[in-house]
Parts: sequence; structure tokens; C-alpha cells
Amino acid sequence: MMKKLTCMLTLVGAIMFGSTAAAAGNIGITYLGKLVQTDSPPIIDKGRVLIPLRVVSEALGAKVDWSQQSQTVTIDKWMQHMSLTLGQQVAIIEEKHANGTSKETVKLDVPVKAIHNRIYISVRFASEHFGYRVDWADRTVSIKSPMSDRERANLYTGDLTTARKIVIHAKTSGGGGHYEYPALETLHPTLNYDKEFLFPKGEAFRFFYIYGDETATLFEYKDDFPVATWQAHLDPYAADPFVQLLNGRFKDATGPMPDIGGPFLYYETGFSGPTSWESSGQVGMDGKVEVRAYKNKDAADVTHVSGTIAYSLPGEIRKEAVEIPKL
Repeated sequence: MMKKLTCMLTLVGAIMFGSTAAAAGNIGITYLGKLVQTDSPPIIDKGRVLIPLRVVSEALGAKVDWSQQSQTVTIDKWMQHMSLTLGQQVAIIEEKHANGTSKETVKLDVPVKAIHNRIYISVRFASEHFGYRVDWADRTVSIKSPMSDRERANLYTGDLTTARKIVIHAKTSGGGGHYEYPALETLHPTLNYDKEFLFPKGEAFRFFYIYGDETATLFEYKDDFPVATWQAHLDPYAADPFVQLLNGRFKDATGPMPDIGGPFLYYETGFSGPTSWESSGQVGMDGKVEVRAYKNKDAADVTHVSGTIAYSLPGEIRKEAVEIPKL
């Protein structure tokens, strides 16, 4: 049975130096620009920076547990679960889904080991596995946002068009996001791979994402990551997925369904073999779509265009009062 680790847990930063083991009290740790306070100073051991695990993992919002019986430490954040065993150079990574759990074995750069009654793993592995970037400069280990400074500035303070383009690109280029509940599976029984977005009026940080007319997900940006706070299955054989969504005709819902008013900015992109398409418009609270622009490429590589693809509604103004967090 898992229980809280009573000894100090520590991370090994996978950042190389040409030094031998030594105290490193003047090495700092920051998370998203904020100094992480520790009750045990970092240490340099064989060219690697050793950083307190519990302090850093809690700064990341993760939960850390220790099993004395199995000599295993576990780290949990979102629906991801990592387990590492003392003396081994692999990590077992599990992710919970609604229909089960996926499991992956990943090799570590250094074995999990105990030094002075403390347990060590790689800070780069732990941080980057959850999607963060890790940098070393000016004797500081910095756990950073997955986005560049320019992307963050545009996401937080840009206009709706700029911010929504960043959000859409992140999702359509492979950014799956994280989940607060086990993720629902999309089976594509109709071979539909459309990606559709609904942005509430005036917002960029929250959006519905419908994949294959089958799975509807509400994503909300938290600490620079899109996090799924609600999901449900739609009927892929029925028409009008937005009508199903906005009228509560869904199943297998996870998380609380928020009360979000319309109208919504609608954006869609998809492909089938050599053909592709893109469209934008407006969706009312009844779920009815008004397509105002499209750009389609047919099998003969001929492009058909009507109107101009838009990422905001006419006269729409961003209502999110958010300042870019300082790094």
C-alpha cells in the first residue's frame, strides 16, 4: 500500500557540469519564473545537479508517494502516473483512459538511487514528461512553459484572432493536452477525422473541441497547458454534432458541464485522402451552424474558396482580463 515518503525526496537534474560531488547551495530552482523555496539545497554530484523532488513536484502540482516495501516512488499529475524503483534505470508511465490504462517503459539517463537517505531521479525527465521545458543558465535550473515567450504574450494579451490561432495550431499539430478525468476514446466508426472548435463569445482560453463528430471535449488553459475539464460522446451517425452538444444529447460525460452561453465562433479543419477543407462561421445556442467562409481542396488539387476564414465574429472583442504571468 502506498504511503507518504517520510524522508526527503530529491531530483537529479540532467544538466551536465564538469565538477565532482559538492554542495550547491547557490544553485536556484524556478518554476514558471517563480523561485522554488527548498529546505534542502541542491547538490552537484558527478556533474549533475540534485534537486529536491517533493518541493519541485508540489510546485508542478504533482503528488508524490513512496512505498517502503517495493522501494518505489510514484509521481501523479493529471491522469498520468509515473513509477520508479530504487536501483533501476527505467520509469513505468501509465495514463488512465475511460476504457483502461496505457503503459509505457522509458529508459532514464541515470538509475534511480539513494544518496544520504534521499532518492534521486532526473529533473529533466520528470519535467519534460509533463510537457515543461528545462533550461540551465546563471546557476539556475528553470522549469519553463512549453510555449515560447512570444507565444505566451500573444496567447495572454493578443486579440482574439491571434490567441485563437495559437490555440487551434496547438491542437491540430498534435498537442493533445492533459485530462482531469480519464480520456474518452474516439473510434472513428464513420472514418470522420474532422477537428471542430467552438469558442465562447469573447474567449480564447476555453473552447469545445469535437473530434470526428464523436467526442466532445471542453479544454481550458491552465498554467500554459490545455486541460480537458469535461468530455462526452456524441452520436457520430446523427447529424448536427453541435445540436447534440448544446442540447445535452450526449453520453459518457466526465466532469462538470459548464453553463456557457453563445453565440460561438466556429472553426473546422479536416481531410480525407487527397482532399482537405477548412471553414469558419457562427454557431448559435440552438447548435445551428452558419458557415461564412470555406476553403476546400479537391482530389485534383483544385482549391475552392468562398469568403475569408475568420477566427473572430464581426465586432467581437476579447473579454478575458488576463495579464501575461511574469517569467
